[in-house]
Amino acid sequence: MRQGHGGVPLLLHHGWPGSKRLFWRNIQPLADAGFDVIVPDARGFGESSIPESPETYADIALSAIDAHGLLTSLGIGECVAAGGDFGAGVVQDLAARYPGFVKRMIVWNGVTPAVDDLYAAAGLPTDQLAEIQMISDHLTDNGLHADDVCAGLGSNQARREHVGGYFTERPWRVGNDPLRLSAPGAFSEDQLDFQLEAFGDESRLRATLGYYEGLFHPEFCKTPTLLAEPARDTETLILYGVEDQIVHPLLTKRHAVAYPRHVGPFLIEDCGHFVSWEASDVFNSAVICFARDLLAARGVA
Repeated sequence: MRQGHGGVPLLLHHGWPGSKRLFWRNIQPLADAGFDVIVPDARGFGESSIPESPETYADIALSAIDAHGLLTSLGIGECVAAGGDFGAGVVQDLAARYPGFVKRMIVWNGVTPAVDDLYAAAGLPTDQLAEIQMISDHLTDNGLHADDVCAGLGSNQARREHVGGYFTERPWRVGNDPLRLSAPGAFSEDQLDFQLEAFGDESRLRATLGYYEGLFHPEFCKTPTLLAEPARDTETLILYGVEDQIVHPLLTKRHAVAYPRHVGPFLIEDCGHFVSWEASDVFNSAVICFARDLLAARGVA
C-alpha cells in the first residue's frame, strides 16, 4: 500500500503475526498529515508472493534489503521507518545497513539490538530471547520445529485459529494458563478474521516462520543481520504497549541504551503488542509529533 505521494517518506513494517493490514488504521491519517506512507507485506506474507525455497523465506536482514530496494525503486533516498515485533528488527537493520537512509526510527514491542556489552554495563539482563523463553515455547516451536508446527495444522480453519491465538491469547506453554499479546477487546471477531485471512494457506504460513528460523539458524539467512552493529546515532522513538504479557518491558530500557538519541520510552495503557492497531490514535499522533520538523520542511506540518 502507498498513500500520500510527495510527502515525507514513512515506512511501516509489520512483524509476526501480521501483514500490512496491521496498519490499516494508520495509512490514511498519516498520509493526511503529510507523509508518503509505504506499507509492504514482507515476502511470503499477506499478498506478497510465496518464496519457492526456504533459502528465500523472509528474515530480518532480507526484509530490510527488500524494504530498501522497494523504497529506492520508488525514487526515495531517505525515510522515517517504524516497526514492531520482528518489524522493529527490520527497521533497525535497515538503519544500520544503509547509513543515512533512516532519518528517524519508531520501534515498539519487538526485537532489540544485540549489544550485550552495553546492556551489561547499564545493569540490564542481556538475553531478550531467554527472557521470552522463560514464559513461552513459541520461539523454539516456530524456529526449530516449523515443519512440525505446520504439519499439525490440517486445515485452513485450524491454521487461522492457531495464528489467531497469537493476536489475542493462548497457552504459551502446554498446560499453562493463557497469556495475552493484545489488550482485551483489541480485535473484534471480524477484525481478527481480516488479519488472519492469508494465514489459512499452509505454504504461506510455513514461509512466514522464516523469521523465527533466522533466530536459531543464522546459517539459513542469506545475509547476516546487523543488529550487533546498530546505527546508534539514529533518532529513535520508543513505544510500548503495557498489556503485552510476552515481550517484557525491559525491551524499552534496552532500546534506550542502544539508541542514546531517543525519545521515550512511552508506555501506552490499554494497549498490547500491536500498538499501531490497538492504540492507533496515539500511534498516529506520536509519529506526527516525532517528525513534525520533517513535515514542516516539506511545507505540510
